[in-house]
Amino acid sequence: MEIQIEVVGKGKAVGKLDNRNPETAEKIIESLPIEGSANIYLEELYFDISLDLEYENSSGQSKCGDISYWPPGNAFCIFYGNS
Repeated sequence: MEIQIEVVGKGKAVGKLDNRNPETAEKIIESLPIEGSANIYLEELYFDISLDLEYENSSGQSKCGDISYWPPGNAFCIFYGNS
């Protein structure tokens, strides 16, 4: 499922929620549109969202272009570097 991501004043991009975490992706899609104030941590842009979900098929790695949900911070994350 593709979603549109807009950073106000910077532009728009298309993100893909794949099948690695189908229940999490479904909950994110159901809660769209989501708005938030972005924060930066290392090579990741993230913002709090109003979902309170557990880990689903967690991974300790990310790569540039990955988007994910981080349960401890109830955060939607966009990775622009490798970590």
